[in-house]
Amino acid sequence: MEESKQENFDEIKYISKKTLDGFAYMKSSYELTIKNLEKIFEQENIYYGFYETLFNDKSHEDIQRFLGISIKKFDSGEVFNASPKSTQIPDETNKELIERFQSTYEYIQRRFGDSMTEIWERYKLLESLQA
Repeated sequence: MEESKQENFDEIKYISKKTLDGFAYMKSSYELTIKNLEKIFEQENIYYGFYETLFNDKSHEDIQRFLGISIKKFDSGEVFNASPKSTQIPDETNKELIERFQSTYEYIQRRFGDSMTEIWERYKLLESLQA
């Protein structure tokens, strides 16, 4: 029975529906999270990092510098809590997600610069939509 549910699971429909509202939408709206953090903490007490670059040497050094301590190197070969990405997201769904989170993409690029376009692949799709 459980295996049947998993076989019938539509990952694309889930992604599209889940990000419409509620917790998943709020969690994906980084600009809201950043603004809320900055209402409480001074900017110099907040470290911003992105998963896509978390395991590289520069990120490791930046985190150490921010914390003011030496930390053990990340073992990027070991993966925890990862779900397999078995389905390619169709262009139509990507377009829908980009439009839904366009304000997030624009905010993050303004805030963190053009380097974000290199690590978040949907920026390329956003650029093509705006052309």
